[in-house]
Amino acid sequence: MRREAIISILLTVLTFAVYASVGNHGFLSFDDNLYVTENPAVTGGLTGDAVAAAFSFSRSNYWHPLTTMSHALDVSLFGLVPGPQHLVNVLFHVYAVLLLFIFFRLATGTVWPSALVAALFALHPVNVESVAWLAERKSVLSGFFFMGGLVCYALYVRKKGLPLYLAVFFCMLAGILTKPSVVTFPLILLVADWWPLQRLADGGEKGGLADLEPLVREKIPLLFLSLFSVFISAFSMSWFKNVPGTESMGLRAENAVVSLFRYLGELAWPVNLAAFYPFPRHVPAAAVAASALGICAITAGVFWVRKKRPYLLFGWAWFLIAVSPMLGLIQGGLWPSMADRFLYLPAVGIFAALAFGLNDAAKSRPAAAKGIFGAAVAAVLLLSALTYRQVSFWKDDFTLFSHAAEVTDGNFVAYNNIGFDYSRKGDLDSAETFFRKAIAANPEDAFALRNLADVGLKKGDANLAAQLYDQSIALNPGDPVTYKKYAKALVGLKDYEGALAQLEKAEGLAPYDPEVYNNMGIVRIYQSDAVLARAMFEKALSVAPGYRLARENLEKLSTPGALPQAGGEQTPQDDARTHYQAALLLDQKGDRKAAAAEYEAALLLSPGMADAANNLGLFYLSEKNLPKAREYFLRALSADAKSVAALYNMACLESVSGNPDEAVRRLGQAADAGFSDRALAETDPDLAPVRELPAFTTLMGRLPKADGPKQSEPAK
Repeated sequence: MRREAIISILLTVLTFAVYASVGNHGFLSFDDNLYVTENPAVTGGLTGDAVAAAFSFSRSNYWHPLTTMSHALDVSLFGLVPGPQHLVNVLFHVYAVLLLFIFFRLATGTVWPSALVAALFALHPVNVESVAWLAERKSVLSGFFFMGGLVCYALYVRKKGLPLYLAVFFCMLAGILTKPSVVTFPLILLVADWWPLQRLADGGEKGGLADLEPLVREKIPLLFLSLFSVFISAFSMSWFKNVPGTESMGLRAENAVVSLFRYLGELAWPVNLAAFYPFPRHVPAAAVAASALGICAITAGVFWVRKKRPYLLFGWAWFLIAVSPMLGLIQGGLWPSMADRFLYLPAVGIFAALAFGLNDAAKSRPAAAKGIFGAAVAAVLLLSALTYRQVSFWKDDFTLFSHAAEVTDGNFVAYNNIGFDYSRKGDLDSAETFFRKAIAANPEDAFALRNLADVGLKKGDANLAAQLYDQSIALNPGDPVTYKKYAKALVGLKDYEGALAQLEKAEGLAPYDPEVYNNMGIVRIYQSDAVLARAMFEKALSVAPGYRLARENLEKLSTPGALPQAGGEQTPQDDARTHYQAALLLDQKGDRKAAAAEYEAALLLSPGMADAANNLGLFYLSEKNLPKAREYFLRALSADAKSVAALYNMACLESVSGNPDEAVRRLGQAADAGFSDRALAETDPDLAPVRELPAFTTLMGRLPKADGPKQSEPAK
């Protein structure tokens, strides 16, 4: 047991060392917002309402309630801060690694081959996507339950007994509640029955093919769980039926065959890995034929040598069975041609075939044993270095998708995300360039069209925005977000009837979205219809009682002068200023939550109000809601790129987010824009993490001393 303990410690330390930098990574705009930062079932922490929401179905998220609840628990423990949540992903990955080692140790009685399987699983670069991407918590969490189920099953085979079988059952159930890919678990157990558990003749000296029937009967409760998973997954994915990206069955089948070989290539040569691989417009027939022939040849080969080298058939069968649900024959949402995360469980089969193959080779050639062992260690260290490098690409959106665009061709998803990152930073011209590049690569990219429309709206071109939203909707009529944005553009054009029509379409797709009804209420106000406005605000609260903005708007209906007067000449901008002034007064009184609601109301009416966005960002920064703070500071900078307050506050945000270099860069921008309050910079607790940096000291040398002139615009 001493060897096992030492190996477990080494695996843990090395895995954490390779992935430690994720503690400094931020949230990504690619699904982290859907599953974490903007998910109502998560952002309030783990509460009774959050549990109920986690088990409900959504148009935005796949159904994996335990995963959602784990994110909510993170928020309860750490707040909406990305670093600790990323490290929780690593922790579950480490647990899965150790359980995998234990399973093979129990099932085979060997130590070093089992350790090599676990090491390859822990440190292969293809698993970086599953570990370093917060939205892929479902992969590492399902892997934890999957490996736990394997260990329980190995113990059950040894000792029998209902408690151990129930442990297997509940591990699978928990896995299904984290990710549907666990559906293949019973089939993997049947393969393990043959080897390494040797419950069939071809796997060892015990039993025979006649034993297959009772082994299948033994799996019936687990197979029912698989059927349940298939049903729930089909129902969950039906929400995504209108999302662009689903392809014809013929093309899906061709891509599935070719992607099997591409996956083997990634495992053998894990370089140029990308966050997204665009689905091909067509697949050459020669590539399909060659891949199909290769798959048949490998299958025939491992079957031919199954008695002498059973681990080869075991590993190949594991790979084919586990990867089958992820081949894209059934698609939901924006589906890639392949994905590194799809290999998280399937790759274990290939790792097992390789590890036990090397073990066999060392046994049959004792003179070469040391060389084989050394080569295995060298391979693990090389993979660790590649994984460490791959982890660095997941630091932020720009780094991740710039790398993806570099290593793939025509990657419209990468271009779109780079553009979105530029848009968040306020560089609208660069954002427009990349959105147009995405559209050129894929003219049917409805999301790039929508994002380009957002840029038009931020630039004040409501006509262009409306045209682009219309094109996006034509390609993707099932996206309620686009209808809501389209309505805002039409409000800017004073086409209130048109705005209502778009919001009604959004309502049909998202009947439980309170923002839809709140915005209907705002439009009714501009139509001077306070009665219908009240009805809409009340409906928003009926579907989301905690929706603060609708409650504030409802209260103001009874406050003379708080909203535009019937038949008056007041514009949305005039009313936005009214809300902004009210917010300032509430801020002075210390009622920050009420002030935040007023800032939100001002921004709804005037999206380009930089001061309101900055002050709302400050509110969220004080609440430790860093993603929301970032959103509003960047929104302020998109409206006014030289806002001293927003630049300074972005520096504070980057500092507390663990991005010291970016914090100093933002502080330098603030100084260039006119920030001169050296005393504030030297005492602000938010900047404490960066004060020891030489760059900060140099920057302070540019500012007047504490008794010098102060900036006219307070940053905080």
